[in-house]
Amino acid sequence: METDIMEILRGLLSEDETIYEVVRCAAAPIYIIGPIVDDIERKLDVSACIEDTLHRLLDNKYGEDIISEALSAYLSSTCSEESDAATYYIDLGYLIYDFYPLQAIDTGNHYKRPSHEYEVCFFDKIICKCLEIPDDPTDEEILEAVSNLIGINPDEFICEDVRDDGSMLSVQNVLDDSIMLILMQKKNVLVSTNPFVENHEIA
Repeated sequence: METDIMEILRGLLSEDETIYEVVRCAAAPIYIIGPIVDDIERKLDVSACIEDTLHRLLDNKYGEDIISEALSAYLSSTCSEESDAATYYIDLGYLIYDFYPLQAIDTGNHYKRPSHEYEVCFFDKIICKCLEIPDDPTDEEILEAVSNLIGINPDEFICEDVRDDGSMLSVQNVLDDSIMLILMQKKNVLVSTNPFVENHEIA
C-alpha cells in the first residue's frame, strides 16, 4: 500500500499551520509543516520548517522511509553519495542532496480540529444521523453547525451541554421553549486528523 505522505503530515499539524510543497530544481519536491503566512516568500522560514518537520516525524516514531518521502532527507551515515555545494544539512545527521529550492507553495492542507459526529433529534424524530461538530465547541460553533443543517437563525437559539461532557447537547429557541433539538454524540466516535489513529469509541 502506497503511503499518503499528506495524510501523515496532516496528523502532525497544529493550529494555524499548513503543509508547504518546496519545489526544487531538477529534483522531487519536499513537503514541510509551517505557519500559515500571508507572504510566503518574505515570511516563511523554510530552513526552520524543514528542521521542525524532521523533529516532528522523529518524535512520532516515523521511520527513514517516511522521512525520505516527505523531506528527501537521509542520514549521512547511511549515504554513499558524496556531499557538494547543493547538499543541505538539517540536524541530527540528516541531509538533503540536490537542494536547490525554487519556490514554496501552500498545498491547502491546513490544520483541522478533531471533531465528533452527532445524531440530531427533534423530539423522537431523527433529522440528521451525522452532524460533525469540532471538539470543545463554543455555543456559536454549535449553532452555526445546526444553522447550516436546517437553516435556523442562531440569534434566536441557545445551547446547553446537558451532561457537561459534550456527549449530549441541547439547542433551544429562546422565544418558544417547545422548540428544542437534542444532539447526541454518535457512539462516542472521535473523528481524528491523524491517519494512524483510528476513529474509535471512547470509554
